[in-house]
Amino acid sequence: MYLPSFPTGPAAARLPHLLRWSAVPAMAAWLAACDSPQPPTACATIPQQTLHVAESRTVDPCFEDPNDDEITLAAESSDPNVATATVRQGAVALRGVSPGSASVTVTATDPGMLKGTTDFEVLVPNRPPSAEGRIPPMELIPGGSARRDLSEYFIEPDGQVLAYSAVSSDVAVASPSLNNVNLTVVGGTEGAAMITVTATDPGGLEATQQMVVTVVEPVRLFRDDFDSEESLDDWAFTDTRREVVDGKLRLTTTNPNSDGRARTPLSATQWSVTAVMGNETDDSWAQLMLFTRDSRYAGYVLQIGADTVGSWDDVTGESGTNYRLLVWDAQEGRWLSPPGTAGTSDAVKGLGNLMKVTFSAQSGEFIATVDGVQLFRVPHDPYPDEILILSLGVSPLQGTTGKAGLFDWVEVFGLRP
Repeated sequence: MYLPSFPTGPAAARLPHLLRWSAVPAMAAWLAACDSPQPPTACATIPQQTLHVAESRTVDPCFEDPNDDEITLAAESSDPNVATATVRQGAVALRGVSPGSASVTVTATDPGMLKGTTDFEVLVPNRPPSAEGRIPPMELIPGGSARRDLSEYFIEPDGQVLAYSAVSSDVAVASPSLNNVNLTVVGGTEGAAMITVTATDPGGLEATQQMVVTVVEPVRLFRDDFDSEESLDDWAFTDTRREVVDGKLRLTTTNPNSDGRARTPLSATQWSVTAVMGNETDDSWAQLMLFTRDSRYAGYVLQIGADTVGSWDDVTGESGTNYRLLVWDAQEGRWLSPPGTAGTSDAVKGLGNLMKVTFSAQSGEFIATVDGVQLFRVPHDPYPDEILILSLGVSPLQGTTGKAGLFDWVEVFGLRP
């Protein structure tokens, strides 16, 4: 065993002094630490951290343990709805959740469960909303209405719920109203007005957009009196035999499994279609059909005629109807009938009689009349009012052919999109 030699002579005289000021205090401190464990202590402060919603960051806390024990870290946010704090691989991971401020406490724990802490602030600034694109202008007829989903035209970078307001420069021309994110404008007198829309976040920060609304009288977009065979040049025909007789168009079905149709392009919004029409055979239904550009609700059919065999009972939920509105739902792959749009009316005449039938999508409603008698008036939301094709037709009882409908004239009023 190796033993150190003690100094002799003058060096030996200094030995008590060295023990008193060096070896003795160090040993005493070591013995004291062993006899009285000390908690971890923070060796540095963490400055305030600023981060935005959905932004993440890590910070490295500094702790010392007087006993050189291994310590365990934990972190807690005073408001996890503002910012979260978790420990990952010895660092504190922060994430902004919503605007505000929160205090994060980091705790270091030694094996003896003695603890030390350090605190720091986390600030998540509130950012203002901003406009996204432009709100398209509106063109309305007097009494007509149109709607815009405002959530498509504003961005809220912090994911907060925006509150909307709308003001018209001339409420006599255009009157706005709001239902959550939906802006509805109703046309009044002819003219133009500016609608100013403001989006406000919970912190009071704002963004604005403006939209021009023009109110005009509807114009006649189309009319055909079927005076001659030449008038049919504007039409295409499917599964039907057509002929002009005494200034009237007769359509007769040729396919037992399909409607007979005459169709012509017609681009319109806020439209009103009127046709003088009627049925010449039983178990068939003269109809107005309108095709839309919508990917889901692709077409509307207004049928006139008694359904004595109940072919449409499952769709309409009504029995023995003599009028019905059908909507083709391309997403579901089936016909549906909006509530209140099918029933029985004495205004609907029997075989061989012509009726003036009007079907319109104006003022936010589907309206149908026969010889001035209202069949129904219902909201047309969520169905679109822009159409691309006008069709006249005859719908036969499945499996039958030779079914005929008669059309004296047809005209359409509205606006071009």
